[in-house]
Amino acid sequence: MKLKPLYPTHKHTNCLQKGLLTVGSALTALVNPQRADMVATLGDTTGHFALQSMRERMKSDATGRRILLERPDLIANPLNTATLLADYPAGTLGHQFGLYMQEHGFKSEERPVVRFVDDEELAYVLKRYREAHDFFHAITDLPPTVLGELGLKALEGFQTGLPMCWMSVSGAWVKLNPSEITHLFTKYLPWAQGCGGDFYEYYLNVFWEEELHTPVATLQKRLNVTPAPAV
Repeated sequence: MKLKPLYPTHKHTNCLQKGLLTVGSALTALVNPQRADMVATLGDTTGHFALQSMRERMKSDATGRRILLERPDLIANPLNTATLLADYPAGTLGHQFGLYMQEHGFKSEERPVVRFVDDEELAYVLKRYREAHDFFHAITDLPPTVLGELGLKALEGFQTGLPMCWMSVSGAWVKLNPSEITHLFTKYLPWAQGCGGDFYEYYLNVFWEEELHTPVATLQKRLNVTPAPAV
């Protein structure tokens, strides 16, 4: 008997299948850290306990609870880059996000979907984390290079505890050149720990779509996050 999917993109998998997916995606992501689909699969198959903790942190916050209830969806309701740049003044989150997406040719609806998480609400938590990823780039000034992604993965690792974040950092740093390795371990990791630690606001409790008018500097101050150290 075929099991009914728990949500539209869900794929049922058993423990063996999840294990094979974990190994395969980890090896592929190690060879090519910019394979977002493989990094996403790794997050799906290894994140269960971290996702439970992430959900509880969202439920303990008024805005987090509202996000879980209202389910904002940047895949179904993407933000148009041209509209962001036209409607929001320079220096606001909306304008900064629009610039980042335009410069790198990204679209908010192109984040990898969640497929292998066997809990509908936890799947949404992981989906929301992925949708917030490019907002993190916009407020930290981290580029979508291998070095920039590893710096952001470290920050997200401190914030969320997702094993995929730390597996990415511990495996993919070998792709960096010597000066980048030094920058990652002496600059980005201490910065990420400072911005992502327990004493700082939880980024999944930010209703990003309602902050587009907020000046980036104001949002950075409220979240206790500073731009990443320049390379």
